[in-house]
Formats: sequence, structure tokens, C-alpha cells
Amino acid sequence: MKVLVSGGHGGIGSAVVAKYSSNGCNVYAPKRDELEMSSDESINNYFDSNDDFDAYIHCVGVNNPVKFDFMSMDDYELTMDINTTSSVKVIRKIIPKMKEKKFGRIILVSSLWSKHAKKGRIAYSMSKSAIDALTRGLAVEYGGCNILINSIVPGFIDTRLTRKNLSNDAILDIENNTPVKRLGDPGDIAEVAYFLTGKRNNFITGQSIVVDGGYSL
Repeated sequence: MKVLVSGGHGGIGSAVVAKYSSNGCNVYAPKRDELEMSSDESINNYFDSNDDFDAYIHCVGVNNPVKFDFMSMDDYELTMDINTTSSVKVIRKIIPKMKEKKFGRIILVSSLWSKHAKKGRIAYSMSKSAIDALTRGLAVEYGGCNILINSIVPGFIDTRLTRKNLSNDAILDIENNTPVKRLGDPGDIAEVAYFLTGKRNNFITGQSIVVDGGYSL
């Protein structure tokens, strides 16, 4: 399987790359100098000669908490561009070949904040809610082509970004309020992605699958 992973050098993305690579997949995880997701020129150049993939996992994202009163339009537009719009641009590039082959698997990484609200997360929540809506719409339009599209909704995953945005006390509180009593591991997300894009999944599409250790319960 030929797999494209955007954001493949971040916390979740690295785990996704490792999972697919260890199972013999041909994994492409371009760095920013190869594929800058906020640049139309970079996206066009990358996919002009490299648009044939069996699976795409969209892991790239930004989350810079800021309350609405202090949120600049530049902050808002960057968050929407990286988290949501870039996925649309990439999918438009790769889905024609998937349609030709009558096979494709797409995973979009969402967030609990697509379903819940928190101060300072308005732009981020909007971008992830849009990811879930995109998932449903694509699933309806391309299911007949054997292209399955799902989003994964991670809870609190132990990554550098989580540690950056949350204090140690906040993390301890989250662990205490999670039924499994820990943060998620990036590998937990990679396992779900691998299942959804693998041979055992032929019927799950259009779903936003929560992987949060029961925190949202």
C-alpha cells in the first residue's frame, strides 16, 4: 500500500508513519520544504508528479489557543488553512487516481474540540468541526467508488503540543478524569488509522471515531 501522511513528523503523525512502515507499506511523509501545506504553489508542485496513493492520513495541524477578543484574522485564517483547507486541496489532487483504481482510503485527524467548546479554542474548534463535516460529505460522494473516508477524533494525546498547551496540573486532572487513567499514546491513534485503511475495513465510512480513553463520557 502506498500511503501519504501529512504532518508525518509530529507526535501523532510520527506514530502513524511508524505503524505503516513496520507493516511494509510504502510511506511518504514529506517535510515542510517538500510540501508546505499553507502554500498552493508547494501543493501543486508536489502533486504534479506524485498523485497516486492508496491511502492518505491528514495529521498536520496547528493549535494556538487564544481568546476571541485577542484572535487576529491572521491567527484564524492560518488555523483554518492548515487544519482544514489544506486537506481539501490535497484530496482534490489525489482522489482522481483513487476513482480510477476504484480504491482509496482517507483518514482526517479531528479533535474532541470539534464536538465540545473551550475558551481560547474557537478557531481550532471550527477547523476540526469542518473536518468532520468534510468527512461525511466525501463519504457520501465517493462511497460508490470504493473510497472510504473517516475522521479520528483524538482525546488528550501525550504529544509535545499537548505538553505545551497544558500545565502538569491540568494533565494530572485529565488523567484522573479519564476512565483508563492516562493520556492517550500517539500509537493509539495510529492503530485506529491502520485498521480503517486496512483490508479488514470494507464498510466503515463517513464516521468520526472518538479515541479518548472514555474522557468525553
